Amino acid sequence: MRFLVVRADGALQPCSMQFWQYPLTERGRMIEEFTSTNRCDECSVSIRSYLDKSFHQLLGENFFSFNSGETSQG
Repeated sequence: MRFLVVRADGALQPCSMQFWQYPLTERGRMIEEFTSTNRCDECSVSIRSYLDKSFHQLLGENFFSFNSGETSQG
């Protein structure tokens, strides 16, 4: 009920691991067909944005990678 994917074409996809697609105008149908029957509780894909990590853990990882001097540019 809290997460969904908004595709580049504007369609809604209730889960990045489920390939059901709904136009924005049919979000009520998406809730009825997918959300109300979805029982998955073990999501580990990027849609969760690492919410299982604590704030301090995320801060530390991002701070050290930012200050390490590494760049993605050659």
